[in-house]
Amino acid sequence: MKKKIIVIGVLIFSWSFLTSSIFQQSPEQNVAVKAIYIDEFGNKWFGTSDGLYMFNDAAWSKYTSQDHIVSDLINALTFEQSTNGPELWVATDEGVSVVAFDIDGITGATSYTAEDGVYGTKIMDVVVDSRNYKFFGSDQGITYFHDGIMDSITYDENKSYLLNAPVNDMAIFNDSIYIGYGIGIGRLVSEVDGVTGASRWTNGYGITPLSGNILAVEIDSDGNQWFGTDAGAEKHIGLNAKDNWLLYTEDDGLVNNMVLVIREDNEGAMWFGTEGGVSMFKNDSWTNYNKSDGLISDTVYDIAFEENGTVWFATAEGISKMSDGEITTVDITTSSSSSVDLSLSGKIYQISSTNLMVHFNQEVQGPVQISVFDVSGKQVGSSTKNVITGNQMIIQLDDKFRKGIYFVKALTNNGLVLSEKVLLLK
Repeated sequence: MKKKIIVIGVLIFSWSFLTSSIFQQSPEQNVAVKAIYIDEFGNKWFGTSDGLYMFNDAAWSKYTSQDHIVSDLINALTFEQSTNGPELWVATDEGVSVVAFDIDGITGATSYTAEDGVYGTKIMDVVVDSRNYKFFGSDQGITYFHDGIMDSITYDENKSYLLNAPVNDMAIFNDSIYIGYGIGIGRLVSEVDGVTGASRWTNGYGITPLSGNILAVEIDSDGNQWFGTDAGAEKHIGLNAKDNWLLYTEDDGLVNNMVLVIREDNEGAMWFGTEGGVSMFKNDSWTNYNKSDGLISDTVYDIAFEENGTVWFATAEGISKMSDGEITTVDITTSSSSSVDLSLSGKIYQISSTNLMVHFNQEVQGPVQISVFDVSGKQVGSSTKNVITGNQMIIQLDDKFRKGIYFVKALTNNGLVLSEKVLLLK
């Protein structure tokens, strides 16, 4: 008798186990690089206009929409240490994906779009609170993803602390979420029983926002709020919206007033990526870098820091890094590549209240491992006693499962994988 699969839990989204395409190459020449993340293994992740790349200092791995990243146009990367291990949230122009990874790269991915309840299409940023609840900032507003539920936080319902404009950037500190819009700043608080209003700041408060166009948000280790605008960088100390604002511009030493990103390094220095290069602000002193100093482009979208002091720059034309004060361009010349495709085409779907059909688009022989996952990526069922000769097999389910969306993976004995989102109906 076949081992039964017990399926539990219910929620909404799409899961795919992906096997990376491994390339001995880096991003295409002059590709726009919008985001950088350096993981605990020392791997560098780059969100680009050509997909997601990982660099382990020796070789490159590339992940695209064909590998179940929802879109190749990536705007931001956000790390989460989930209960299932390290994960990376990938904000894109067509939704958001979360990828699980280890030292060798991505091991699985889940995608969320408007069909799954995400509010808006173009996701500009993701922040994660202390309970591992997520906030997606989009062209339409904020999605609050908690307990498997997608809640829209709209302007019409929260006019006291949100603004009616697309989200450009977000940052979180002590579960206070600061939201940068093209017309000002919003702040909301994530609490145990939900989300509460805090305040919103427009040009009626002190000097900020001077232009109203908030392009970047960063909270430093002391809780000070930094905002990048098209008129300079603003610093706010404390929570009183009308007090303690400072403004830094080109007149003070900033390399360019169009501030696209702000990051704090491991020693407390503040770094500003602009349309005219990079500025580093430490001990009330400015140090500036641009193409004349070795940057591949003066338009800098993101900055990241290694523990050894190396600084990485994501720019409009590729990647630069600075080690021991010297800026060099990371080789982005396309070379020959070879990919490893371990995917298997086919379909998995329900055929009765207690059975799934696994249909492969090619002949398969030998044992097939079936695994069922809930929406958090947790394995909730499995079956190893499945032997196939042909292209179809039936999997028996426990008749106590709840209806909902689940993620089923079929793994053949030669390493081919078929992964499908399955809607289970009673």
